[in-house]
Amino acid sequence: MRKCERFLCSRHLSYDHNGNILTMNQYGLKSGSTLALIDQLTYHYNTSSNQLKNVVDASNDASTTLGDFHYTGTKAASATDYTYDANGNLISDANKKISGIVYNILNLPQRITLTGKGTISYIYDAAGNKLQKKTLQGGVTTTTTYLESSIYQNDTLQFFGTPQGRVRPVGSSFVYDYYLKDHLGNTRMVITDDYNIASPILEVNSYYPFGLEQKAIGVTQVLASKHNKYKYNGKELQEDLGLDQYDYGARFYDPQIARWHIADPLAEKGRRWSPYNYAADNPLRFIDPDGMESVTYSGAAAVNAFKQLKQMADVEGWGKEKKDGDDDDKKKKRPKYHIREYTLSEHHPGFWERLKNSKNIVARVFYSTIDDIYVTGQLFIDRSSKQHLGGGWATPNDATRALVGTVSTGLAIAGGEVGEGIKEGEEFTKSSLKLGQQMHKEYKVEDVVEGIAVKEYRGIPGIRPDFVNFSTKTIYELKPNNPRAIKQGYKQLAKYKGIFEKQLGGTWKTVLDTY
Repeated sequence: MRKCERFLCSRHLSYDHNGNILTMNQYGLKSGSTLALIDQLTYHYNTSSNQLKNVVDASNDASTTLGDFHYTGTKAASATDYTYDANGNLISDANKKISGIVYNILNLPQRITLTGKGTISYIYDAAGNKLQKKTLQGGVTTTTTYLESSIYQNDTLQFFGTPQGRVRPVGSSFVYDYYLKDHLGNTRMVITDDYNIASPILEVNSYYPFGLEQKAIGVTQVLASKHNKYKYNGKELQEDLGLDQYDYGARFYDPQIARWHIADPLAEKGRRWSPYNYAADNPLRFIDPDGMESVTYSGAAAVNAFKQLKQMADVEGWGKEKKDGDDDDKKKKRPKYHIREYTLSEHHPGFWERLKNSKNIVARVFYSTIDDIYVTGQLFIDRSSKQHLGGGWATPNDATRALVGTVSTGLAIAGGEVGEGIKEGEEFTKSSLKLGQQMHKEYKVEDVVEGIAVKEYRGIPGIRPDFVNFSTKTIYELKPNNPRAIKQGYKQLAKYKGIFEKQLGGTWKTVLDTY
């Protein structure tokens, strides 16, 4: 095992019985090339609670620029630096000078106040998707607008996302930046096809296991205007006013202390774990795609992926080499992206792209596993340019990552390894699916009145509420009685309500039934 005294790494991690971190040491470079202990952290918790009380750094350097935990705060184990609301959400952090956090009904931060710095305000849609961020500092407001994959700052387009990275406007044209990622989705390098700058490398990133950037060796910025915020796990770093937390969707994550600051929305599924710990304390194996639960690409998910691949191969004949055709096809250059492919009005996602962007974690894990196998398969057939199942060309780095992922999956299957995170997440058994189908089939059958009370209403394209009563202007939805399904149900009903009121007029009510 490598010693931290010679390398940048985390060491001396200890935990309590719930998986809360008790101690953590991290080494980094100071004063040029001097390797030093930059974090020697001891965590203290409220009595009989998973909620953090304070963190004491015995190797503190308040002047550090390494991004580590460097706050002077208090050295007393009895002092309270972190406070929480009744829902278990962090509302103050004395270390980062967060004096108040206001949350919306979805437990998402709506307004964050940092003493002596300013405020950050967020606006979301009914489904919890971030629409806008406003940062007020020194009397100046900076507005960031999120329109699907397009990001605007003060009404000026900054970039829009592609499967491989982003496209940025430069003058009257666009340039492509490509994100090279590791097996955990961490952005390790950003390269560009902009030939008007000295180097194609815009950024190089290295991380400690729990996501803190190794800034002393990691980042190489060519131009600040091209700064990339999508880093650890590919999530956006909220670095405004020194907040330095990652937005995962359902929660914000603090890589300096390796903790969520909002309780796990699915805490009942991980009863053995603290609702604030990240990736089951194993960030080298697990990821958390949206802040809801940890997953891994092994075990049952990998087995099912191979089964699905075999079925699809039998249907579509993947892997079969063409024996005829023009040899010149092999020499064709890889086509460039067309910007119109990524506009909201022109692009219509297919099955694999929908699976890739699904809000269902198991669906995304399944897609990633199959896509790795699909890209790897193209390495062994005569195909000059490789593609992803969900669209877009596979870069050389994508192909390498896919090969590593496929081999890892195969080894997991051969060894009979079943990832505990996936195992606990397998809720959709045959019996539960059958029950759900039966419950939906019988739901409100006795209340159907032709043209007035309609079951599975399909009169508005793109949606299908479980039941609609036009006489009372009420929309009904049926979901399983578990927190995740209930949350999804309320999001759907909010969406349906908005659409019905816009297209049919009036004020509509919503009802969520469970079974």
